[in-house]
Amino acid sequence: VELPSTTSFETKEVTKASGSIFPTSEKSTIRKVVKKVKEFHWRATVSWEIVLYTGSDASANRVVLQSRQSSIMIVTQSKAAPMPQQTTHEPVEVSLNWLMRMVDTDQMAAQFKIDREDKDTRTPYRNKQTADALEWFSEISEWCSQFYSHFEHHVESIVDKHNPAKQEAPRHGRRLKSIEVGSMFCPTQPLMEEQN
Repeated sequence: VELPSTTSFETKEVTKASGSIFPTSEKSTIRKVVKKVKEFHWRATVSWEIVLYTGSDASANRVVLQSRQSSIMIVTQSKAAPMPQQTTHEPVEVSLNWLMRMVDTDQMAAQFKIDREDKDTRTPYRNKQTADALEWFSEISEWCSQFYSHFEHHVESIVDKHNPAKQEAPRHGRRLKSIEVGSMFCPTQPLMEEQN
C-alpha cells in the first residue's frame, strides 16, 4: 500500500547561460514523499451457539436453540498472526431445572404458586418458592452477563487487532457498548417458540 505523506520537498535548479538574453533560468520541482507499507490480511471467524441438553453430557441429546457464525477481515502491518489459529472458550452454563418444573406440560402454562400451608411461609415474599425463583433469576441474570461479557471482551479484542496502514477515522467509545443487549438477545425466547 502506498501512503501519501504530508511531507514534501522542493528542489530548485538554477541554470546560468552565458551570452543569452536571459542570463539565468530557474526550475523548481516539488516532490511528495510516499511510504510503501506491506499489509497482511487475516480472516477471523467467530461462531457461537446456545444449546439445550439433558443430563450431564453436553454432547448427547443436544438441541441447538440459536447459533451464529460471522467473520471479519483484519488487516495488520505485521507478518505474525494477530491471534492464535483457533481458540475454544469454556461453555457458560446455567441450569433450567427450576424453569422446567414450573411448566405444566398438559396445559403448556406456568404453574408458579406459593405454598401458603407451609410452616416456613411468612409473607408472599419470604417463602421457599419465592426464594427459589429469585435464586434462579439471579443465575440466569449472571449467565446473560457472562454471555454479554464474552462479546464485549473477547470479540471486541479481535476487532481491536485491525491495524491497516491507511488509518480510518477514529471511532469514539467502544463499538460493542453501543449495542443494546435487550434488542440483541432474549435468552428465554427460543424456549417459548413453537417447533415445526
